[in-house]
Amino acid sequence: MSDSGILDLIAIIISPIISFIVLFLTLKHDKKQFKIQTENQRNEHHETIDIMVKQHEQELDKQTEINRIAFSVYHLH
Repeated sequence: MSDSGILDLIAIIISPIISFIVLFLTLKHDKKQFKIQTENQRNEHHETIDIMVKQHEQELDKQTEINRIAFSVYHLH
């Protein structure tokens, strides 16, 4: 077997292994990035919900105060 034949055989054996390693590392990196993205979206979602709850509480407080004032006007007469 010639030197080039041995090199070709080594390349044929090593090429799929290298491809598999690159694929594995890429998938591992993508999985990590997906977890980070999911966690960020979860945090943003919770922040949005907290903001909405505070806004609704403020609106409810305003409406309660308006109702109290309106009731007190009728209650005094």
